[in-house]
Amino acid sequence: VYSFSQPDVFITTCLYGIIALAMMVYNEVFPLWVVTPPSEGGFALTSDKIGGVITVCGIGSILLQVFVYPWLAERSGVLKMFKMALVMLMIGSISTPMLSVLIPLHCPTCNYVGLVAIQLLMIVSSNWAFVSLFVLISNAAYRSQRATVNSIGQTCASLGRLVGPVLGANVFAWSENNDQGWPLNFYLVFYLVCLCCVWSFLWVGKLPRSIERRKREPSNAEMWRN
Repeated sequence: VYSFSQPDVFITTCLYGIIALAMMVYNEVFPLWVVTPPSEGGFALTSDKIGGVITVCGIGSILLQVFVYPWLAERSGVLKMFKMALVMLMIGSISTPMLSVLIPLHCPTCNYVGLVAIQLLMIVSSNWAFVSLFVLISNAAYRSQRATVNSIGQTCASLGRLVGPVLGANVFAWSENNDQGWPLNFYLVFYLVCLCCVWSFLWVGKLPRSIERRKREPSNAEMWRN
């Protein structure tokens, strides 16, 4: 309880839960959306084509995670990397349903390239966000508190991943059957994901720059006085 009451711990662990919720919603809805008929804004993709998109994106995300993220984090700092990842998630989530403009072109290659590009953006940015959060959560606590604080973060993330599939599937199903136009059609669930990222971006502004470094451990005298 004491650890969670510290502002930096509270904010970073809650952000972990929010981003986990947002990504779970997105990952739940994306396959449902691309298999829907074009008349309902989808691409009518088969399971093998969806697998192809995810495979290509997986390979690309591994390369960017290994070679690009460390280079950027060393120059920009983890806090800026987290903010950058949130901006990328906003752009990706709000742009995803806009890919439906490709449907009238009747160009399978254009559809595939568009889906790979947007999915790669979402996977890379979510990976960067989570890695940055791992560091920020650890830096928010003293060494003796890190196990507890990381457990709190994992609990928040688990709650987000628990609620995400139910929330995403139900909102998407409702949007497909309500006979409403934009923004209450299939755009709605992706806008909710973007809203989570916007909220997280505003909230992360409350974190001090000092969180990019590990906390200075208190001396024995300071611990005795406390």
